Amino acid sequence: MKGLFKNMAVSLLVISLVLSGCEKAKEKVSIKEKKSEIETLTPKEREKRFKASQVFGQQSSMAYVFIDFEDYSAAERYWNERLSKADDKYLKAKIYTALAQVYGGRRDYDRAIDAYKKAIKLNPDKREREFYRLNIAYYYRANDNYEKAIETYEKIIKESSDENVVQNAINLLANLHFMQRDYDKAVKLYQILLKKAANKSIIANAHNSLAQLYLKQKNYNLAIEEGKKAINSFPENGDRSFFELHLAKAYTSAGKYKEALEIYNPLLKSDKQKEIVMFDLAEVASYLEREKKYDEAVEIYKQISSNTKNVRMRLKARLCIATIYYFQGRLDASLSMFEKIKKEEEVEERRLAGIEYLKAQIYEKKGDTEKALKIYESLSSKPSVFSGTAISRIQEIRSSK
Repeated sequence: MKGLFKNMAVSLLVISLVLSGCEKAKEKVSIKEKKSEIETLTPKEREKRFKASQVFGQQSSMAYVFIDFEDYSAAERYWNERLSKADDKYLKAKIYTALAQVYGGRRDYDRAIDAYKKAIKLNPDKREREFYRLNIAYYYRANDNYEKAIETYEKIIKESSDENVVQNAINLLANLHFMQRDYDKAVKLYQILLKKAANKSIIANAHNSLAQLYLKQKNYNLAIEEGKKAINSFPENGDRSFFELHLAKAYTSAGKYKEALEIYNPLLKSDKQKEIVMFDLAEVASYLEREKKYDEAVEIYKQISSNTKNVRMRLKARLCIATIYYFQGRLDASLSMFEKIKKEEEVEERRLAGIEYLKAQIYEKKGDTEKALKIYESLSSKPSVFSGTAISRIQEIRSSK
């Protein structure tokens, strides 16, 4: 189910974005076109279409069982059996799209594309055919055939009369150029999308993509500007935490830690994107360490240690606190933290050796050479990167007595 649902999620996202266009965007599609696609069907044809959709829905429930078992061969066999019995073009088209998803889940992208092409030939619904073309472009991209993906998106943008489909194609093409680091083309397309779009979610995502692009280019001021626009454009009742995280990251990269923390702290309290916030906060703390703002860094590491469920992250935060105390000359606090780490955390042998070496260094600084020697002797008896240095320290301490 892993690979399949990854591909299905993207395909369904394309469809959901198209279907979620707001009324203003829908108005751009002419009434005449809507009639040609829907209202020209006779009652009998509509009933036939409805029954075909019902049959496909029931069949999909059965196929889901095989997909959930990750038995793609069974899913393929099931759909091929349904295909051989189908006598309706619309139903056959829908089955081919289901087969495309199965092939995509197995990363057999050529067969997925071929299945969608067959669906296009069979499906009389123009709007659904546009969805299939978007998914064909996606599978070209998944198959690393970027040239064909770009060609397909450009063809959709040029030929489609459905404004929502065009907007999604522009967005996906911009994302592809972004991925290829062709930033100028990506920026141009995002800007075109912003002029066309009326859907707040699409507008917010375009601004957010521009923010990420400018962040890659280290143009932090523009990244912050677009990040703010993304948040302000997003629907008021929506979850903006995803965009807020990106804006906070731009602030961090720009060295504006206060502004970044003003975003991170409320997110931390609300549990939104909590573990991602933890990772980003660690980056803020690391920046502060490099600028020797140790007290501020320690406070953030304490937040991480207290809030994260990720054991490796908690260990890293505590180790950073202990080493900051060491460099600050707060030797007792450093020793106390190292002991707490040894007692409460699962620490790899190599890191345990590092902790012991720093403890010996602390005892030397405190003038307690007996405790330092005891640790050095233990380190010298075990193979580690510190064993040779430990032997040297033993010799130097004893010769100085």
